[in-house]
Amino acid sequence: MKKSLSAFYFQLLTGGIFLFLFSGCKVIDPAEEIPCYIHIDKITLLNNEPSKITDAWVFVDNQLIGAFELPCTFPVLVKSGDHDILVRAGIKMNGSATTRAIYPHYKGWESTVTLTQGQSTTIQPTAEFFSGVQFLWTEDFESPGNALVAESTSPANVWKDNTDVYEGSNSGIITLNTDSAYFVGRTAQPYALSTTSDVYLEMNYKSDVTITVGVETPDHQYRPWVDVAPSAVWNKIYINLNDVVIQQPIYTSYYMYIACSKPADVSECKVHLDDMILLQ
Repeated sequence: MKKSLSAFYFQLLTGGIFLFLFSGCKVIDPAEEIPCYIHIDKITLLNNEPSKITDAWVFVDNQLIGAFELPCTFPVLVKSGDHDILVRAGIKMNGSATTRAIYPHYKGWESTVTLTQGQSTTIQPTAEFFSGVQFLWTEDFESPGNALVAESTSPANVWKDNTDVYEGSNSGIITLNTDSAYFVGRTAQPYALSTTSDVYLEMNYKSDVTITVGVETPDHQYRPWVDVAPSAVWNKIYINLNDVVIQQPIYTSYYMYIACSKPADVSECKVHLDDMILLQ
């Protein structure tokens, strides 16, 4: 009988301790905060200019929340109420998914937005070029003549084409075949490219072959930089030229050039180009 009572009191005591500890944990653990949610379908570049904005870099109350591939819905751990939101447009720099970055030439979208815990709020951010951006060179193949000119050593040339365009009336087309197996073209003149700010080439293209993009020094030394992979459909790429520009020796000005060549196992291939912009 004594053993049974002792066992009963022991169970009662240990059970009470367990209950105390368990209830104590519930008391000191903070309640999980209910997040607010933000949804973004896309970021629109103003003036209906073509772009390939792939990501939204989101700041809430001056704090970076994260970079999100569009379209996206994401949580924000803030209280219900008004919050300052900044959205910067993100790109795949040099066309690579591993080098996602804020595009430095697009101004961000800012607004005060009312967020509610447990609910999703849709915002429609826009982007536009900063007022201080320098558009050094453009080629849209709409004006008389070409701003992209073939080098004297290039057997292939670039022509205007109205059968397959990205936008507008014309695009540029390069046809590579046995007689014209490669193309090298550059800006008609050299430009002073900054070594301290962001220098980009924006290019829309559709190509059967790889396109090499780089800079050419005034004494005609080629500095290849990015190989743009073939694309069966029109695509846009943002190429950062900073690192190739600051290679030693540093020149006061450069041409931007592109090059492409026909593979040995095909008889003919084509490269389409449109809306090329060199800016800093």
